[in-house]
Amino acid sequence: MKRHQRRGDLLLPILTALLLTSTAAFAQVPAAKPAPAAKPVAATPAKPAATPNPAIEAARLVYEALPLADRVAIQDGLVWTGDYSGSLDGTFGRMTFEAIAAFQARHRFAADGILTAPALKLLADTAATRKTAVGFQPVDDKATGVRIHLPTKVLGPAMKRDGGTRWVGREGRIQVDTFAHPDADLAQLFERMKAEAPGRKVVYAVMRTDWFVVS
Repeated sequence: MKRHQRRGDLLLPILTALLLTSTAAFAQVPAAKPAPAAKPVAATPAKPAATPNPAIEAARLVYEALPLADRVAIQDGLVWTGDYSGSLDGTFGRMTFEAIAAFQARHRFAADGILTAPALKLLADTAATRKTAVGFQPVDDKATGVRIHLPTKVLGPAMKRDGGTRWVGREGRIQVDTFAHPDADLAQLFERMKAEAPGRKVVYAVMRTDWFVVS
């Protein structure tokens, strides 16, 4: 996972009707018939707004009543249970709802998207156990000045690379890179980094105001 810090035409038809009159030798020429009026075009009816899902709305209200740190902790726990692959931003949408419901169903809680105290404890305990198993902890990267959480028990020692640091998994299946682009345009860099190539498949990419993540 790589994280970077920084920072119709609507054409309206115009119909012009010309009424021509003239006089000659005191004789009035009959006015030309005006152009026929254009037939009105029936407007395409707007699509009705999607009806909110009552179950998701109920779960959202409970979730958003929690402090931000608790909302992020829930998403973080769901990442470690394998139910969530989104951003840890504390916002509630269908992805978060479905992740909570999947966790609940697997552990025989009511799959309503609302975590009870026992479900919250199980989620936190499961995440903590799995983090400990891989040595997941914060690491300060001196090359870029960022702090990144890494599974230290499955990664080899840090190695210097151009503009950053690289960690390679002990079995060669994981590679984590950090690198700084002080003069790069973040949006352009994001588009370049999320492009797929032979042997490279992007499974998640999100862009925010001053950072992005590509996995």
